[in-house]
Amino acid sequence: CACACAAAAAAAAAGAAADLRRALAEDRDASLGRGSSLSWDALRVSELDREAASVTSAAEDLFGRIRDAVERTLRSAARVLEEEEHYDAAALDGGRRFVVDPEALESVWLAFSCSVSTASTEVNEASSKSAALPKDFVSRCLQTLNDELAMELFLPLADAAAEDDKLVSATVEVRNRNEVVFIWRAVEEISQVIDEPSGEPPAEPSSSDASERCAVALATALQNALDFCGQHMRLAGRPVIAKDLLSSTWEAVAAATQSRWFDDDNRALGSSSSTIQPRLSDDAVVRLCAAESVAASLGASPAPPAAGPVELAAFERERRAAEAVVADELEEASKVVEEGERDRATARAGTGSRSRSNAAGSNENNVDAVSAESVADAAFFEYVGGNERLQTECPYANAPCLPFPDCLVSVSAARLSGLVAATLFRASSLRRRAAAEGQIKKSESAVQNEQNVSPAFLRALELESLTTEKAACDILEYWRAVLPALRRPGGQGDAAAAIAAGGYAAAATFRNDAYFLCSRFISAAYAFGFCESAAEDGDVSSPGDVSSRNEKEPGQPRHPNVMWVIPPLLRLGDETLDALVYEASREIDAETAAFGDVFARGLDRRDDADEATRAVRRARRCLGSAIFALHECLPELVARTHVASLLRRYANDVLRRVFASTDVSLDACDAARETLREAFAEEGILPFDRAYSSAPLEARREASKKQFAAILEKMPSDCGELWRKGQAAGGLFDASLGDIGDGIEDGRWARLGFEPGEIRALLLAVFEDSHRRREVLEMLA
Repeated sequence: CACACAAAAAAAAAGAAADLRRALAEDRDASLGRGSSLSWDALRVSELDREAASVTSAAEDLFGRIRDAVERTLRSAARVLEEEEHYDAAALDGGRRFVVDPEALESVWLAFSCSVSTASTEVNEASSKSAALPKDFVSRCLQTLNDELAMELFLPLADAAAEDDKLVSATVEVRNRNEVVFIWRAVEEISQVIDEPSGEPPAEPSSSDASERCAVALATALQNALDFCGQHMRLAGRPVIAKDLLSSTWEAVAAATQSRWFDDDNRALGSSSSTIQPRLSDDAVVRLCAAESVAASLGASPAPPAAGPVELAAFERERRAAEAVVADELEEASKVVEEGERDRATARAGTGSRSRSNAAGSNENNVDAVSAESVADAAFFEYVGGNERLQTECPYANAPCLPFPDCLVSVSAARLSGLVAATLFRASSLRRRAAAEGQIKKSESAVQNEQNVSPAFLRALELESLTTEKAACDILEYWRAVLPALRRPGGQGDAAAAIAAGGYAAAATFRNDAYFLCSRFISAAYAFGFCESAAEDGDVSSPGDVSSRNEKEPGQPRHPNVMWVIPPLLRLGDETLDALVYEASREIDAETAAFGDVFARGLDRRDDADEATRAVRRARRCLGSAIFALHECLPELVARTHVASLLRRYANDVLRRVFASTDVSLDACDAARETLREAFAEEGILPFDRAYSSAPLEARREASKKQFAAILEKMPSDCGELWRKGQAAGGLFDASLGDIGDGIEDGRWARLGFEPGEIRALLLAVFEDSHRRREVLEMLA
C-alpha cells in the first residue's frame, strides 16, 4: 500500500536525522554509516548542522504529506455507503451500510503504531525515541472516525431497538479484499411474518415476547458489529486504538440498553408512554452481556475482572429482582399480620379436648371449630397454587409434623406459617430444579439441550432459590419485629414488655404463635430438605453407603441450614410469657400490699373494712384474669406451672400480711373473717365463660366456680393445700380460745397447713392477755 510505503519512508528519514543528532551528541567519532566514518577534524560542526537541518526539513515535509495521505485514506477506508453507490436498485431495501477497506485501515493503524492517543498511558519507550505522528493529529483522526461510527452505525442500531421497539438485524458482506460492507436494518416486528394460508398478519405478540426478541436481536446485531470492527476494521489486537475509537460509543450504547431494559422504572427511552416494560429473561441478559464481552476483548469496555456498564446493570437487575422477591413475601406477610391485628381471630392447635372458650378476643372472631393446623395447610396450598396433584405429591402434604400441644393460636400466625412453608417449598423447588438442570447440562446426552440450559439460567435459578430461602426467614423476622411495634406504637420498653402490655390473653397467644411458627417452620424445612439428619451428616462408617446414596440421588442439593431464625423467635416467646407473669405478679403484689396496709391499721372503721375488701377484689380480679388466660391459651403443662406460681404468690402474700397484724379488735374480727372468706372463695375469681353468655347469672357463677375448682384440682398438691389454708384462716377470727385449743390438740390446724408461729401471732393480736390465752400459748410451745 502506498500509504504504508510512504509512512515507512518518512520513518526512515526521521530515523536518519535522529541518528545524526545522537552521533554528534554522544561521540565525536561516532559512525554515520556502515563502513564509513566521520572524522571530527575533517568535518566542521557547521556543515554537520546544515546537513542535519536539511534532513529534518525533508522529514517534516514528508510528515506533512503523510498526514494528508492518512486523513484521505482514513476517510475513504471507513465511511457510510451512500444510496447512489449501491450496485443495483434491489439493494435499496431500507438497510443502512457501512463500508471499510481492511487493507487501507491496516496501513493507517501501522502509521499510528508509533503514536499514542492523548488518553492512553501505554507509552512505548522505543517508539517515543523514534519519529511519530503528532498525538493531537492521531486523536483528531480517531475522534472523527469515532463520531462516524457512533452516529452512523452503533447509536442508530441501538436506538432502533431500544426506542422504536424494532427488530434489528446485521450482516457482513465481503465483496473483495478491499471492500467489506456492514449492513443493518430495522423492521417492525408485526410486519415480519405473514400467515401464508390466509394472507393475514399474525396476532400481535405480547409485550413480553416483543421486548425479548428486540433485546436478543440487538445483542446479536451489536456482537456482529463489534466482530466487524475487530476483524474487518483490523482493531483486534490494538486495544489502545480500539479504546479511543469505541469506548465512548459503547458507553452510549450501554446507556441506551440499560435505560430500555434494566432501569428501575423499565420505561422505553424517549417514549411518552408510562407503560412498564416486561422483564427480560436471563438468556436475553446473557446475550447482551456477551456482546459487551466482545467489546471488552477489543478494548472498548473494561476487561475482566472489571465489569462493563451492561454487566453492572445486569448485576443491579439481579439485586433488584432478589429484593423484589423478599419485598413481595414481606408485603403478603404484612397483610396477614395487619388483618390478624384487626380481627384477633384465634384457632385451636393440637389435638386436645380442653375447653374452647374464646379467651383472646370476641366470640364472633373465634374460629376454634377449625384447627390452626387446618388453617396453616389451607394457606400453604393457597400460596403454592393448591392443585390436587401438588396436594398429593408435595412432600409437605405427607411429611410428619412435630406434635404440637393443645393451645390457642392466632389465625394470622397459622396463615403466616402456611406462607413460610410455601416460600420454603418454592425455594426448594428452585434449588432442585437448578441441580437437575445442571446434571442435564453436564451429561453427555445433553448436547441438544445446550441452548435450553444456559449458565445464566442456572445462575438465575440458584440466585432466586437463595433469595427465596432468605425471604422465608425474613417473614419470621418481620413478624418478630413488627408485632411489638404494632402492640405498642410508642415503642416504649422492650419487645416482650410491649406484647405483655396488650393483655394476658394476647401475650399468652403470642407465645403460642411463636412456638407454632417455629414448629411449622421446622416441619417444612425437614420436608423440603433444608435440614440434614444425623445419619446423613454423621454416619460415615460405610463409604460405600455414602457413594451409593449419592448415586441414588443425582442432582439433589444440600440446602443451607436455615434454623438460625428459630432461637430468637422462641426466646421472644418465652420472654413474653415471663413478662406476662411478671406483670400479673406485680399487680397482685400491689393490691395485696394495699390490703395489708389497711388490715394492719385494723378494720374497726367501716371505711377501712370496705377498702380492704376492694383491694382483695382487685387482687382476685387480676389473679383470675391471668389464670383464665394462661389456662385457656397455653399448653396445659406450661399453664400449670405459671398458674401454680401465681396461686402460691397470692395466697402466701395475703396470709403473710394477715398474720403480720399485731392488734385486731373483737369488732374487727367479723370484717377480717368476711374479707378472708372472699379472698379465698372459689366463686367469682374467674371471668365468666363466654360459652355461658346466654345462661342465667347463677348458672354462670356456678360454671365459673366449677372451672376454678377443676383448675385447682390439676395444680400441684401444695397449691390446693395453700388455698384451703386461706379458706380456713377466716374461721380462726371467729373461733374461741377453746376452739383454737381443741384444734391444736387434735392437729386440725397443722393439717390445714398453719404454722405454730401463725397461730401464736393470731392469739396475741386477737385475744387479750388471760390465763386461758397463756394456756393455749403453752400448748403451742
